[in-house]
Amino acid sequence: MTVVYHPEFPQDVKKIQAQYREVSAQLGVRFRTEVDMAVGLIKASPSSAGHFLNTGSQIVKEVRRRNLKSFPFFVLYGVSGIRWCFDL
Repeated sequence: MTVVYHPEFPQDVKKIQAQYREVSAQLGVRFRTEVDMAVGLIKASPSSAGHFLNTGSQIVKEVRRRNLKSFPFFVLYGVSGIRWCFDL
């Protein structure tokens, strides 16, 4: 299994975490924990860890999204054979 992250994924996570950290150090930690948990769930069970991407006009079955529980973000991912790609 190969996991491939979008080149901007780590930077996006760090940027958003820093924004939450400005409000509260604990909030920044909670955000990062939720992202890590979402990625862990995706790795453990990619076919059932998220919903198909709905663009409003169509459902894209090649791309799935895993919503974060407490934050207004989601992790987009696609599964191709045994290769995963992540984006926030």
